[in-house]
Amino acid sequence: MLQDPDAKKPEDWVDEAQIPDPADVKPDDWEQPETILDPEASQPEDWDVEEDGEWEAPRIPNPAYKGEWQPKMIDNPAYKGEWEVGSLLAITLCLAAALSTLKRPHSRLLCHHVSDAFVIQHMMTRSR
Repeated sequence: MLQDPDAKKPEDWVDEAQIPDPADVKPDDWEQPETILDPEASQPEDWDVEEDGEWEAPRIPNPAYKGEWQPKMIDNPAYKGEWEVGSLLAITLCLAAALSTLKRPHSRLLCHHVSDAFVIQHMMTRSR
């Protein structure tokens, strides 16, 4: 498909289908550490503070940790779809069909854009 080299995405074009919900707020209890000191751990009996240093319980995964908070995503009301450059070939075909229709009385041409292509419909309007 030939692409129009002069076609440029409009500055106001929005192609993000979803955005963070501005009304969504992080719950107050969300912030929890990823790991915590093991509450069931105890200092070994043979631990020597002078030789081994201050004992600290090992860390374990925090069951209350929920990960990094992200707002829920919602459909973007300004979404216009993915930007696609129009096809020169489709536009040329549409114009050529339009010109040929002018030569035929009682005919009508419908040329419209559907999805990523131009659809050309030639209709005879003369009743039989």
